[in-house]
Amino acid sequence: MRTIVNHILLLALLTSSACGQTKTLNGVYAGLEVVPSAVMGGGMDRYDNAFLFRPNGTFTDKLEETDWKTRVDGSYTVSGKNITLKFTKSGRTHQYKLDSDGNIDAGGYSLVYQPSDSSIPAGVYEFSKMSSSGGGSSGTVYVGVGTDNTLRFDGKGHFSNNKARATAVIGNVGGGSSRKSSGEGTYTINKGLLTLKFDNGKTETHSFFCRPAYKPIMAVIDGGIFFMKNKEGQEDKSTAGNKTGNAAIAESKSNRTGTTETTSVTDPKEMLLKANAVHGGTILDDLKFIGFTATMQGLKINSYVDIAGQRLRLEVRQNEKLVQVEQVEGQKGWMWQQDKISQLPANRVSEMRAAFSSGILGLRKEQLRRLSIKNIKAFKAGNAITTVKDGKQFVFMLNEEFQLVGEANNAGKSVSSSVYKDLRTSNGLLLPFQETASSGVQKNVIRYDKYEVNITYPETIWDKP
Repeated sequence: MRTIVNHILLLALLTSSACGQTKTLNGVYAGLEVVPSAVMGGGMDRYDNAFLFRPNGTFTDKLEETDWKTRVDGSYTVSGKNITLKFTKSGRTHQYKLDSDGNIDAGGYSLVYQPSDSSIPAGVYEFSKMSSSGGGSSGTVYVGVGTDNTLRFDGKGHFSNNKARATAVIGNVGGGSSRKSSGEGTYTINKGLLTLKFDNGKTETHSFFCRPAYKPIMAVIDGGIFFMKNKEGQEDKSTAGNKTGNAAIAESKSNRTGTTETTSVTDPKEMLLKANAVHGGTILDDLKFIGFTATMQGLKINSYVDIAGQRLRLEVRQNEKLVQVEQVEGQKGWMWQQDKISQLPANRVSEMRAAFSSGILGLRKEQLRRLSIKNIKAFKAGNAITTVKDGKQFVFMLNEEFQLVGEANNAGKSVSSSVYKDLRTSNGLLLPFQETASSGVQKNVIRYDKYEVNITYPETIWDKP
């Protein structure tokens, strides 16, 4: 099944800052904008946004460049609580607001003030990035490249760095490669400039800003947002299980529930019918409505899928406050944000409607009858079956017990893929309670708190806010 979660948002990081009601800004403000995909399993785009504002009215959003201290990528003005950014190269403008805490309301997420302290809180900082090419309407094979970067600072001037890079090929799931690198040495930090001196004689400099008083501890390194683990060397519950590709699919074997049937079935259509039976069979086929509550990096996500009525609704809350709603009804849709209603573009509606034919919902016999098989590829833990519907490709990754443990599709602007873990039976359906989703630039973990099946809700749940 695929989350109906797209074009929303964010991880907003709150707290006070020294900004106040000034006419200029001074310092780095950063925030994480998460754009979930249209459907469960559809993946999510994550954008790490960081700006260095100067009192002279200029800014840069290129903190990864060596000249970040003096580089000018645009200008800004402050009028009351309103902030207007104008980018020099493109000429485009962005409208932001100062919030009551002195941070910047970027319209769906917050840019939080980051001091340039002369010390780094001891701990382990992690960053994961996914880039892609091909797929979609390009007619080429999709290639996703994922990078994991872990920095460990001991608070006494020593560091270690571990990087892992993996390549996955959608349509040839068994393909791919990986490589790792590591190093250690000493570090110094001075007014946002981090210098790493490796034991092999190599030296690197990076921009580094951190706000240790805020939890979870976030560091802005070269404009990318790293999060500290809860305890040094121990995974944070909010980011655990962030694995992609064959390794994650193979790992899912240790999280299986339900049937343990394995056969020598080789026909892909028959495999999908087996998966249908494993995930609910008649209950899945007769499904009229499903909703879920989930969490993702501090956000609370509620969604409703009216299969019979072809309606989809997604609600996102931050700190119990409703911040965005997207809804599709048939071939049309709308979005609510900041007390404004706007029409969803046609491509967004199409992306959200993919919920009916992808993931576990795509295993319903009604949908399987509409799919044509393109190919089947074996991987270490099972098979990946690529299907086609209305010119779009949907990949179903089944383990040896015919459980759906991963998926991919090109229904949106870019190929999205997901790996499922913690499969449990809920209301007669075998559903994932953890998902690692990748789309475009970033991988993220979604944890499903509960599912609601064939609940009779009042019609008012579809009303506009």
